[in-house]
Amino acid sequence: MNGTAMWYLPPYNINGWISQNKNPNQWVEYQNELLLGPYEMWMQPAANGDRSCIRFTVPKAGYYKVVADFFAPGPPVNANCQATTDVHFVINNVEQRSLWINQNSGRFVFKDLYLNYDDYVQFEVGYGKNKQYGCDVTGARINFERSDD
Repeated sequence: MNGTAMWYLPPYNINGWISQNKNPNQWVEYQNELLLGPYEMWMQPAANGDRSCIRFTVPKAGYYKVVADFFAPGPPVNANCQATTDVHFVINNVEQRSLWINQNSGRFVFKDLYLNYDDYVQFEVGYGKNKQYGCDVTGARINFERSDD
């Protein structure tokens, strides 16, 4: 997939992974199944139950607007293959919110979230209610911006 980046510990299909579309104006498609918009990410949990994780370290104390959308990025390849994941919003190892993705979408919105310098904010994707990681690729569109600048 031209213009994408992928992060994983080998083997990627066992240990989970994260991929991002680096193209500012182009959608990418994987195997005529999954679509990824500009700057969007895919997150896949690991087979052993470990969560896929994106971490943001706060560069400056203040109020932040956080909007994070999570979604099943394409149709199921068959009736038994649907994204059924659990998604978590975590600050400094303390879970703030969670939601389920079951071939649908969900969103976290914080309009004025105060964060301290060097706090770390994590978005985590686990393997969901069915406890299976197959077909659990979850799309992520995350936007952080300071709201007090």
